[in-house]
Amino acid sequence: MSKVSFLCFTSSVRKLIDCPSYAPPGQTITKDYYIEVLHRLRDAVRRKWQQLWASGDWHLHYDNAPAHSSALVQTFLVKRRITQVCQPPYSPDLAPCNLWLFLKLKLPLKGRRFQTANEIKENVTRQLMTIPKKDFSDCFEKWKERWDKCVRS
Repeated sequence: MSKVSFLCFTSSVRKLIDCPSYAPPGQTITKDYYIEVLHRLRDAVRRKWQQLWASGDWHLHYDNAPAHSSALVQTFLVKRRITQVCQPPYSPDLAPCNLWLFLKLKLPLKGRRFQTANEIKENVTRQLMTIPKKDFSDCFEKWKERWDKCVRS
């Protein structure tokens, strides 16, 4: 079975924005692929949260993976006035998906064997939808504390 990659965008008060977005089988998360994902994210924000879209009061935080920090992606974000919360280099992982969400998804699925990539997607999506909105809010409060601690040190 091949690897299954997914991208997930969350909100502190609105749970999931455009999630999950599964990469096609064999797709590497490159800067070009990430740009396609960012187009879909912008469309989702524009459709689902017109007030946030109109005010421009939304921020994108991601880790320092090469696809995320490439010049092409940075240019895309600047041209479209997407505010970034940049990940400090050599810092602990601060992205909520990495510090909280992936663990929350992995634990209930631990030890289970899946026969197909679709089975993995179905189970991950089902697990994702069971996470209460309050958990997302709590995660973002912890993210702010962790971010503040990182900046102060």
